[in-house]
Amino acid sequence: MSSVLSESSDFNTGAPPDAPDQDAKSDGTVSVKSFFTENGCSVRALLILCHGLLTDDGSPALDVCEEPWSKMKKKTISPNAQEFKKEIIRRWNILCAASPEDTADKVAPRPAQWPLKKVLQWLEDHPIDDNSDREYLLKAIAERVEAAKAADLERAREQDQLNKKWIGPEPILCLIHTLIDHDEIKRAYLERFDLPSNRMALENQNTPQAKASTAWAMMADKWNDPLFTPSTILMGHLHSDFSFPIVIDHDIVSDMAVATPEKVKDKWAGLIHECKRIIKKWEWSGQGDGGYDDKDDEDNDE
Repeated sequence: MSSVLSESSDFNTGAPPDAPDQDAKSDGTVSVKSFFTENGCSVRALLILCHGLLTDDGSPALDVCEEPWSKMKKKTISPNAQEFKKEIIRRWNILCAASPEDTADKVAPRPAQWPLKKVLQWLEDHPIDDNSDREYLLKAIAERVEAAKAADLERAREQDQLNKKWIGPEPILCLIHTLIDHDEIKRAYLERFDLPSNRMALENQNTPQAKASTAWAMMADKWNDPLFTPSTILMGHLHSDFSFPIVIDHDIVSDMAVATPEKVKDKWAGLIHECKRIIKKWEWSGQGDGGYDDKDDEDNDE
C-alpha cells in the first residue's frame, strides 16, 4: 500500500501543538519545542525526540512498527546515526543545565565513535522526562495519529467514489451535453490539437492553469456540477425512444464515480470508437445511401 503520509503533507507540517519558545536558551541548550519547530515539526524530528519515551502503560510512545508510522516511507522514519548522536548531546546539555549536581561527577557522553546500537541504548536509558516536554510530545503524536486516520478515511472515500461505475445512459448523456450545450467547452474541444507557436506558450501547457482549461477538464467540471441539469431534445420522427425528453438531474449521477479529465477523455474515446464501429456495420449492412455491397468491392478491386 502506498504511503498516505509524507514529509510535505499536512500530516507533518503546520503549527506544533503549542506555540514554540525561544530557539535557544541563554545557557546554549535547545529545548524540545525549539528542536521540533526548527526541524519543521517533521515526523523525523518527532521520532528522534521520542526515542526512549514511554507511555503510562510502559509501551513505546512512538513505535515505528505500528500504524500510521509503518505506512510511511522508510526515509521519513529512519533518522541517521549522526542525528541520533546530536540528540545525545542535546539531551546531555539539558540534563546538565537542569540538574548540575547530578551530572557533576559523571562523564559526558562522547558518541562520535559510538556504534548505532550504543547510541540508541543511551537514548533509551535517558528519555525525555520533563513533564511539560513529555506532554508536548505525546500531544504531537496524538495529533499526527488522528491526522493519519482522517487521511486514510478520506483516501478510502475517494477511492470508493472512483470505483463506482457509470451505469445506464444518464451519465453518458450528461457527458455528451457537457460538450454540446456549452460553446466555451465546444471551442476548447475543437482546438484541443492546436499547438501554440512560441516555445514559452508550449511549455506553459503543463501548468495547472493550462491543464484546467483543457476540454477534458472543463467537461469533467461541468459533469460534476450539481447545478448542471441537461435535457435531451425531442426527435420522435427518428424513433419512439426519442419522443420524450430525458432530464438528467445531478442526483441521478451523484452516487456514481466522479468525472476526472482522464476518465472523461477515456469515455469520450470509447464513444467515438463505438460510434465508428456502429456506422461501419450499418454501412456494410446495405442500409442508407452510404451502404456497401459486393459490387463496391468488385469496383475497388479493379
